[in-house]
Amino acid sequence: MFLHYLKTALRSLQRNKFYSVLSIVGFAVGFAVCIIIGLYAYSEFTVDTGFKDHGRIYRVLDTKSNFIWGESKETMSAVMDFNFGKTLKDNYPEIEAIAPYKIIDLEEKSIITEGNVYKIRNHITTSNEMFDLLSLNVLSQEGEKPFVSNNSVVLTESLAERIFGNENPLGKPVVFAWFKDFDLKVSAIVEDMPPDNSFNDIDFFLNSDGQLLGEMSNHGVSIKPANFYLKLKEGVNPGQFIEKVNRTLPGLHKIHQEIALQKISDIYMHSDNIKDSCNAKGNPKLIYLFISVAGLILILSLINFINYSIAQHQAQIKNIGIRKTNGAALQNIFRYFMSESFVGITIATVTSLSIVALLIPFSNQLLNKEFGISLLFQPIPFSLFIAAFAIIVLLNTILPQVGLLKFDLARYLKGGYYNKGKTHTAGVLSILQFSIAIALFVSLVFINKQIKFAKNYNLGFQKENILYISLGENSKLGTTLKSEVNRLPFVKKSTLSNGTLGTVGVRAGVSSQSKHIEKERIIHDILFADYDFFETYGIEIDQKWTKTNEIKDRMCFVNETAVREHSWESIDNKRFDGFKGGYDITGVVKDFKFSTAHTLTKPTSVIFDERIFETPENFYLSIRLSDGILSDQIAQLKKIWGTVITDRPMELTFLDEQLNAMYAKDGQLGKAISSFSIVAFILVMLGILGQVFQICVNKTKEIGIRKVNGATLLNIFKIINYRFVTWVLTAFIIASPIAYKLMQKWLGNFAYKTTLDWWVFALAGVGAFVFVLTIVTLQSWNTARQNPVEALRHE
Repeated sequence: MFLHYLKTALRSLQRNKFYSVLSIVGFAVGFAVCIIIGLYAYSEFTVDTGFKDHGRIYRVLDTKSNFIWGESKETMSAVMDFNFGKTLKDNYPEIEAIAPYKIIDLEEKSIITEGNVYKIRNHITTSNEMFDLLSLNVLSQEGEKPFVSNNSVVLTESLAERIFGNENPLGKPVVFAWFKDFDLKVSAIVEDMPPDNSFNDIDFFLNSDGQLLGEMSNHGVSIKPANFYLKLKEGVNPGQFIEKVNRTLPGLHKIHQEIALQKISDIYMHSDNIKDSCNAKGNPKLIYLFISVAGLILILSLINFINYSIAQHQAQIKNIGIRKTNGAALQNIFRYFMSESFVGITIATVTSLSIVALLIPFSNQLLNKEFGISLLFQPIPFSLFIAAFAIIVLLNTILPQVGLLKFDLARYLKGGYYNKGKTHTAGVLSILQFSIAIALFVSLVFINKQIKFAKNYNLGFQKENILYISLGENSKLGTTLKSEVNRLPFVKKSTLSNGTLGTVGVRAGVSSQSKHIEKERIIHDILFADYDFFETYGIEIDQKWTKTNEIKDRMCFVNETAVREHSWESIDNKRFDGFKGGYDITGVVKDFKFSTAHTLTKPTSVIFDERIFETPENFYLSIRLSDGILSDQIAQLKKIWGTVITDRPMELTFLDEQLNAMYAKDGQLGKAISSFSIVAFILVMLGILGQVFQICVNKTKEIGIRKVNGATLLNIFKIINYRFVTWVLTAFIIASPIAYKLMQKWLGNFAYKTTLDWWVFALAGVGAFVFVLTIVTLQSWNTARQNPVEALRHE
């Protein structure tokens, strides 16, 4: 019986090859895109699960400390005191291993060995326990542990091969390009970390016992900041462990009074409310958006296929009548159509897997993520895939069968009409399809409109023709370098500062203080610079607020946002406390942003103090160029650099390129949504083509009769087009408010956003109307032009 149903189903597919291919290919493309997005989402949600025993590995969080830098006391922080790890290890035997770590994201990531400079990705400052905690296989080492001394470094296998080739790297000297006074030696080689991890592409390990972790101060408390991973012993209940720690911790440590544990598998996607400067963070909102788009595309694909099945059932209604006349029960007819659905969906699924295999390289590039089709055969993705396949087969079988329950065989054989329920079902599905397409189009326009708006947003400074150079440990030579650079004829202006686009030097609390009153302290972004900073960046000084006395050795300018936050009516007698005795506030500058449109402009202080350039802090030399041949200008800058700083190459960054890099993720979102929307529009087009084709086939005889009775082409167009026009108008009414709410919510991620213009919705409606009307008219034209005699011979 199964083989009989199978053969019948294949014959049914072959009977109308064009419509069958159209439906199967359309569903295959949509299902393929859905699978790709699903694999991407799964790879994002399973970051850090490649480590052995990841279920027992946690990050330590501070939940009740006064030392939460620049945040409210209710916010959790992963920034801990370096000595806290020893407190936990010595007092709680439930801990199998605990290790500090600190990832330093430096402007220049280079090391020097044997006279050659090599780029590295990132480095982590940690201890020997980290290698055991993460179960990283040590491939070779000098001593019993990977770190044998305070100046030991450990390299990953891939970095060691890139630098040393086939040579033995153990014992080789290594020097940081930005910190040459510290001699290091390679003491071990470990295997590369699992590909999906939140450690920011670590390939270089430093010993935390010997490295300068630096100090942070807040509310009179100083610490050496570090994050901590710990692994609990097998069988330890994490909830009971935390309860024990928080009950006994106050008597053991002065700073950290209450802690929490965060699973290592949760760090990447669930750290929005955690103060964390080390781990990479995912974007769950973006993932859920992609999943929603995948669901919509799958719905569009399924609608097309269900409409195809409904049309097939209508075409086979006479066959169904004969079967019922000959005694076929409803379950027999149901099995027949289920076999037909199973065959069609199976062919489409196999085709979709082939499309996935072809599109994976492009998808990796589009989504900026490495994953393969082999991920589909992991237990969870494979189970979801099988479940989706089964549900699709059932839906594609059951929905077209609804009309069969009310099918009046006697009436049909007497010349009555087939139940209209199937037509109504197809109409509802088509309205849903058009609604999704219109909502996607509106979303696509607004997403790209916002990205363009953000990139062209007035930052309050001039970004064109500016480049900057990180001075690193050579900051004390910055004044000399600036003097030499300014002699070049194409250099308009240059400035030294401890921050640039996307990089703010310091954050600190500033009190709104006068002679008699002190108000609540407000967190400021602090930029130390020289007097040419404003002119180089084209930042406008508000003369109405600025004191007219001569420039002093030490001054402090604040931006307009700071004035509003402090509720100042004037800057007389206002001071910036701290940092070498404090500074009188000299003036106010127009707001400028060194961050993206995602965040509001923050209160900012720009401090001019020549003494700051005597400190070892990393500074940048920003240079404004005049128009000219860029390659020649860079060559001359490198020549000047080589005469002042002889032991390291010059590496420069263009400000506008850095700005584009800051919006890279938003650009990725725009490209991805655009690509997925194109797929959705193709699916809608295929669905319309299929429906029009089938309607024209079903109405061939009716059209022939109408033409014989004098109907014009316009009359025939009205008959076929009417239902589609009604569907599009209904879909527009449904989709517009939904798209408006969705975009309103998405734009909430931006502090500065574009407007939700009415014309975008109007364009979507008119575009959908013209698009559908064009396809329907072209297809119905072919049917209407046929000879009425041939039409009357139909069936």
